[in-house]
Amino acid sequence: MLVRTDLWWERRISKRKQGQVALYSDAAGKGQGYVIYGVKNNEFIIHEMFHLSEEARAALWTFIAQHNSMIDHVSLDAPIDDRLPDMLPEPSIKQEIIPYCMARIVDMQAFIHNFTFQESFYSDSFILEVKDEHASWNDGTYELTIEPSGIGRLLQVNDINEEISIIRAGIGALTSFFISYRTCKQLSHSNHI
Repeated sequence: MLVRTDLWWERRISKRKQGQVALYSDAAGKGQGYVIYGVKNNEFIIHEMFHLSEEARAALWTFIAQHNSMIDHVSLDAPIDDRLPDMLPEPSIKQEIIPYCMARIVDMQAFIHNFTFQESFYSDSFILEVKDEHASWNDGTYELTIEPSGIGRLLQVNDINEEISIIRAGIGALTSFFISYRTCKQLSHSNHI
């Protein structure tokens, strides 16, 4: 999630996401989740919702359900992998995929150097062929090495053993993968990797 300063909460959130705020606190009085919402024309509109535990998630949805006498619909923007449909007794809901933002890796080598990979007990390396029709400096064949500490290096290579497996992908597919929008399996099924 986003790290927000007090100033961000006071000035940005209150102006951009106007409405009511409901906070769920645990038995110790510590905030565990919130929803910023509005009710208009029989619709409960969730501007933002966040929870730290399953208990908080259930409590916030119970709070929303308690408005059933005054609403006909609930609307929210949720991540593409949201599990809400799986939790509903009748998951016949309208879902629409709307891209949240556009992303692009501009400098592949700098990106890999600054990307945090998962730590491991051993290092690993792959041969990666990158295609980028808009930024020729990204085009090329690289050895991607990931150290046990999670630090990655991307070094351009010229001579490649014919028997080595090469991962081939365009910069768009790699961007989708690295921002966790798509998995390797999904990109492979659509012939993007």
